[in-house]
Amino acid sequence: MIQKYKLQAKIDVLDFNTISKNTKLIKTLRKLTLHPGSGLNYELDHIISKSKINKVKVKVITASHDEKIIGWALLSRENSSYSFMNSYDGYKSNDGVLFEIFVSKEYRRKGIGSQLIISARKHSGPKKLCIAPWNNPSYHFYDKFKRYKTKEL
Repeated sequence: MIQKYKLQAKIDVLDFNTISKNTKLIKTLRKLTLHPGSGLNYELDHIISKSKINKVKVKVITASHDEKIIGWALLSRENSSYSFMNSYDGYKSNDGVLFEIFVSKEYRRKGIGSQLIISARKHSGPKKLCIAPWNNPSYHFYDKFKRYKTKEL
């Protein structure tokens, strides 16, 4: 069954080890976050640093429209020490797969986030998606996807 969305995005799943040196893409992803101190930017710094030493188990999922990235998600199997809203001791990879998402404001409520989370579910294997809500609206967004085996951090 094909899902119908207000806007059908082009979804790409990229291996972080392949894109880590693509400074233009990393800069674009950083712009698509809440602010420089956000969890996504923290994770990008952490993963870039780790990827310089070893391969990392991380995927970046991008959503594009008219060849412009309008949203993205991080799918990570790497431990994190970031204090998320609901998990002050960070994330441990044996909990599942860390999933963080951001969609540009002008493209919200058009199905982009849903397309990203469905793609993440497909690429996380049998492990749970460990979600990290940033605020109440994001909490309610993730709450719609409990059927996709999610675990709130």
